[in-house]
Amino acid sequence: MILTFDCYGTLLDTTPIKQLLMQLARKCKRNETTVVNTYSSFEDRLMYGETIVPYENLIQRDLEYLDMIFGTALFFQKQAKLLVQAYHQLRPFPEVMAVLQQLKEKQHTLLLMSNASIDIMADNAATLGYLFDDIFLPEQTGCYKPTLAFFQYVDHQIGHSTKQHVHIAKGFWWDIVPCTKMGWQKVWINREHLNGMTRYQPYQVFNDLTPVPAYIAKLAAQDLSD
Repeated sequence: MILTFDCYGTLLDTTPIKQLLMQLARKCKRNETTVVNTYSSFEDRLMYGETIVPYENLIQRDLEYLDMIFGTALFFQKQAKLLVQAYHQLRPFPEVMAVLQQLKEKQHTLLLMSNASIDIMADNAATLGYLFDDIFLPEQTGCYKPTLAFFQYVDHQIGHSTKQHVHIAKGFWWDIVPCTKMGWQKVWINREHLNGMTRYQPYQVFNDLTPVPAYIAKLAAQDLSD
């Protein structure tokens, strides 16, 4: 089967990004939670409101907004290199590498969909053991997820293989919602134990990737019997 994956939060643990932002908030005596939430909010807005730029530039612009909102002069902007480096150094969740290896051994096609830049993804792909057959980034698609055109681009690349394709992602708004619009089969990796919206069903829910190989094997067997 063709398996497409989201990267951040699904495969790579972004906790270090949050921890770094909280550390910076403490240094400039601002509320940690508010800084983290504001960063996330402007990240979303910039991906919708700006033309495609390298993710490093998007991070820089996000930090400029933090300085504006929190009245911190150039404090956050000066930390851009630290934040970019943190993205380069992200590590996988504990179960991820074993799961990817299992899927690869079963000869499934593994594809990655990410809003990262080419430069950052080079290190992320190395961290993930170069197990992916192809990687789709904004430089190719001309847009960021969750813009539907990103998913349409990938859909075209994989030959509209709806029955033979499953998308696996942690982000509900970023991935599950557009997947529903595309008619894709999908697995929601619900690491935060949220209550998903029924309007975007059907989707399979797991708390991490551990059950994914068995689930994909079941789908593949059903497809063969049809």
